[in-house]
Amino acid sequence: MAWPATSPDLNAIENIWDILKRAVNARKPKSYQEMMQFCREEWAKIPEKYFLAMVESMPNRCCEILRSLGHPIRY
Repeated sequence: MAWPATSPDLNAIENIWDILKRAVNARKPKSYQEMMQFCREEWAKIPEKYFLAMVESMPNRCCEILRSLGHPIRY
């Protein structure tokens, strides 16, 4: 299936990055090393169910994109 390389609707990992970013920012890292440590810690805290949900949502995302003729969708 061809789609734009930067389509956020078909890049499900963006949702996980947002979760990670919010969690790390909430801890207010004061250095690069602290930020990297927080990233590792917060990544480990993300429940596996979120990753599975992202994978399982792909067929629906693809159908929605096709229905919307490539326009942004609700995901």
